[in-house]
Amino acid sequence: MICLVTNNQDLRKELTKLLSDAELAFRFVDPSSDLAVPSLYMAGVTAAVVDGVIPGLARTAWLDMLGSLGRRLPVFIIGHNQTQDLAYSSRNSELLAWVENPEAPTIFAMLESCGATGKAGKILARHRIPIYNPQVPLHMLH
Repeated sequence: MICLVTNNQDLRKELTKLLSDAELAFRFVDPSSDLAVPSLYMAGVTAAVVDGVIPGLARTAWLDMLGSLGRRLPVFIIGHNQTQDLAYSSRNSELLAWVENPEAPTIFAMLESCGATGKAGKILARHRIPIYNPQVPLHMLH
């Protein structure tokens, strides 16, 4: 299951269509909900797409938690990263990536490329995957 924690309604609509068409399990959670953090740790979560900030939690605490989560599953953070955020959030986390232009096809291609969709052998639209860091692990690009 792919867990999506975002307030971006347009992105929600577009991702709902793409994920439904691909017959993938997903769950949208409102970032201001009490379920936002626990939903990321539910059994069966294969990837997380989250806002860079959530209400009620300091940005550094949120990024620290996402960095920890990014050690075991792909985490895509929607928003513009600041220099200190990039350094802080990418420390010891191989599966963490920032998505500065939140477009549904781009996020879907990133989910496919890291294997979160479980669709093996599918031809990827690699030109849709933004690479911001030359140190992105190769398994994120396959």
